[in-house]
Amino acid sequence: WLCGDRAEPSPVYAGRRAYPQLAGFVKEQAFEGTTDLTACVKKIEAMPRGMCFLISDGYQSEGLGQVLDLLRYRRQETALVQPLSAFEMEPALEGAVRLKDAEGAPDMEILADGAALRQYQETLQGFLRECRGTCHSRGTGYLLLDGRKPFEDAFLPALSGAQMI
Repeated sequence: WLCGDRAEPSPVYAGRRAYPQLAGFVKEQAFEGTTDLTACVKKIEAMPRGMCFLISDGYQSEGLGQVLDLLRYRRQETALVQPLSAFEMEPALEGAVRLKDAEGAPDMEILADGAALRQYQETLQGFLRECRGTCHSRGTGYLLLDGRKPFEDAFLPALSGAQMI
């Protein structure tokens, strides 16, 4: 489990029947601040060969490639699961707004008009293409979890459809 500057291996889960335990483990975790995934993975001393689900929004200052390469070097069959909230996918903003970054970047004031929202969508789609491309170029599975759909209805079918389970 990687969060902030912590790196703690999760319990090992095996098979479809372990999904309730895995879901419970993820639900209990706190998501907060920024995480340097590469630095956190380097802190883990021993990683047994296996499947690694990297659950991340994908926003890494150095990009995702470095951490994916490190995980592959550590004999991990890795899949990126990228959960984005409904707001991140389609922000319901209108007029003058102040955006506060949850990961510590400075506040930003914008005019959320049609042009700004179209630019946001173009930028988001470019970012998602970059994440997908980075994964596919390394043989890493990729799954976008769209927060506009209920998690329970989307997660397992999406994992199965992406042949991750």
